[in-house]
Amino acid sequence: MERELYRCVEPDLDEPVVGRKYFTMDREEELQKEIEELEKKLNDREASLPAHSVRPQQMLVIEELETAIQGKRKELDELRKQKQGSPVE
Repeated sequence: MERELYRCVEPDLDEPVVGRKYFTMDREEELQKEIEELEKKLNDREASLPAHSVRPQQMLVIEELETAIQGKRKELDELRKQKQGSPVE
């Protein structure tokens, strides 16, 4: 599995600083917002399901949203572990 690398840009420089990488609160906040948005979409989709005759496409969309939420949560957990200095598996 490939990890996404983030490079920081020093405030005084226009170029990314090579050789240093760290994660900012911005990425953590961004992930949290993305998770919240996906959960809202998931809740809306689930609420709109009919009591009978659910179409396969409706279930596929719900499953895709659940998978996306799991991926974002995993990424957020890895980010938090890295910030604490724990090795990520």
